[in-house]
Amino acid sequence: MQRAWGAVVAAMIVTTGCTPREPAANSKSDAKPSPAARTPEAAKTENPPSEPARQPEREAPPAAPPVTAAPPPAPPVTPPATPAGGVTPADEAASKWFITVERAKELFDSKEVNGRQVIFIDARTFLEFRDEGHIRGAMHYATAYTRGRPQPKVTNYLPGSAVVIYCHGELCTDSIEVGRYFESLKLDIGPVFVLKAGFPAWKAAYPHLVDKGNEVGFD
Repeated sequence: MQRAWGAVVAAMIVTTGCTPREPAANSKSDAKPSPAARTPEAAKTENPPSEPARQPEREAPPAAPPVTAAPPPAPPVTPPATPAGGVTPADEAASKWFITVERAKELFDSKEVNGRQVIFIDARTFLEFRDEGHIRGAMHYATAYTRGRPQPKVTNYLPGSAVVIYCHGELCTDSIEVGRYFESLKLDIGPVFVLKAGFPAWKAAYPHLVDKGNEVGFD
């Protein structure tokens, strides 16, 4: 074989004057496989996949404070019931003083009870006493006069006498306040009576026994 090749080479030299090139090596061991020809296993070995970057962990939100249940609402305070006539429980003890307009008229006519003189007391304001009228012969003594020492007409005329006190009507407690004041003086004033229906009832029933102007007889 080598001899035949040598004869071919010699003939080429003579004919062309060129030296033929040696055939390129075609060894499979020298050639590098193309990237496309690489097996998946080789690709995995040469370029192992990188792990994805870890995201920074978020901090947990602060724990919410414990919710404290609101205490149940206190039950509403119910004020004590007010008896008919506008008298509060504090005045119930004085209810024994109440008399009707008819009983007041009896005392007015008799002018005495249990051997004591009966004096009517008007507990409204002075302007009401003077301008709107008052029971004939009544003394004016409003609650404003109960804040301090008694006026001279109280000490001069009321000791040893019974009193009938009146004001605006059933919802008015000024009469009770004045009656308690008289009792607190310890001047032997009493018994105490309170015209429950007040001056309006007297005026409606006995208009001829109503006078206007200043009080008379208690100077």
